[in-house]
Amino acid sequence: MAGNILPQPKAGPRLESLPRLVSGGWKALRYNPIIIKELRHRMRSWHGLVDLATFSLLLSGFGLVMYNTYQNSSRVYNYRSYIYNVYTSSSAQTPRSQELGSNYFVAIVVAQLFLACMLAPSFSAPTIAGEKERQTYDIMLVTLLRPRDIIVGKLFSSLAYLMLVTIAGIPVASVAFLMGGLGPDQLGAAVVVILVTGLMLGAIGIFWSSAVNRSVTANRNAFINILLLYFVVPLMLVYGMNIAFKAVPVSFQFSVYAENDLKDAMMWVSSVNPMYAIVDTNEILKNRPGSNILFFGNTPKEFLLTPVTRFLLISTGIIFIYLWQATRHIRPLRPETQRFAIPARPNKHSAQTGEPLG
Repeated sequence: MAGNILPQPKAGPRLESLPRLVSGGWKALRYNPIIIKELRHRMRSWHGLVDLATFSLLLSGFGLVMYNTYQNSSRVYNYRSYIYNVYTSSSAQTPRSQELGSNYFVAIVVAQLFLACMLAPSFSAPTIAGEKERQTYDIMLVTLLRPRDIIVGKLFSSLAYLMLVTIAGIPVASVAFLMGGLGPDQLGAAVVVILVTGLMLGAIGIFWSSAVNRSVTANRNAFINILLLYFVVPLMLVYGMNIAFKAVPVSFQFSVYAENDLKDAMMWVSSVNPMYAIVDTNEILKNRPGSNILFFGNTPKEFLLTPVTRFLLISTGIIFIYLWQATRHIRPLRPETQRFAIPARPNKHSAQTGEPLG
């Protein structure tokens, strides 16, 4: 009998060796039926490949135009090979190739962020609202999926193509390595910021999709919410803090500390915008030697959070809040919710008359 036993395949890396949270999250995404269905439907079509190739060509053309624009710029001082750096002392000069590489990289990242801001809510807002319009929402509710599985499945299935487009843009942004002025940590941080931005905007779209019954209404509310969150509210807060700071008469010594606190508060408020986070962090790394992608400081012992770090902290909280609120709008209609319900107590009248309950 021993000779008839088939050879067993070698065991691969076990997910149990990873932290329980990571392995559990991966299994939840890997075996989510909504994600599997949507990805198979989208990736089996040749339209996805054509759209991806078109995006890569357009992004490459945009990068070429921006490179020629920066190359022919008149912002040249002293020598042809150097550009005067207005953010540091008068004796500091940045090589022209590094300046071009830094500006090219920022332009590519901002273009991808703009694409994420436009596509993420457009992809996620019609997901659940579209199910309601097609009258298939109740069918989804009677499945064994939990509300969070439905929300996470709809979110990642709608943003999977956007994540693929973001990864496809990495080679275009990596051209800046040939010019200089860019580190691997900056490229990695930019990719993370773009992906987190897509998740945050997708979470806003999913929330409004679960809260309303029409796709048009969900799209409109999502874009209004993003406009208020990214532009209107930060500008109003910064303007209000400026007015409040100027109206308080303080001594010179106290005003120095108050002004530093005001600048720090403004940086926290402005870091909600991912474009500001990328551009300002790039300027910090370019003009303050010794800083890294997470921390910077005016002195060796001072550690301040960069705008990228602040953006990641703020956006993580926003994603959690919107997804949590979205799950509260999903109310499953599974039979087991009634099967395990607590039976009602018989009232006094039914106990005396012997009538059946219900």
